[in-house]
Amino acid sequence: MANKAALIKFSALDVAVITVNYSIDEGGIWVEGTTFANELKQKTTGETLPDLFNEGAYSFVPFSKVDWIITPEKPKNETVRRD
Repeated sequence: MANKAALIKFSALDVAVITVNYSIDEGGIWVEGTTFANELKQKTTGETLPDLFNEGAYSFVPFSKVDWIITPEKPKNETVRRD
């Protein structure tokens, strides 16, 4: 992943989450973390992740589902899209 820590508020979750690795893509944000992926899946579908994802998971969240992002520094070598 291209960037380090961030505090991100996703519309699907009631509270902001802290991620240690994320990457900004053309259409949204990739977030590393099985705990985050499991929480996101539970909140949106009511189900947990299959055991296949116990070792690691990456979640893609489109910009339309991101309320805000706070980072300790500007993302590296990436253009941040503003709608």
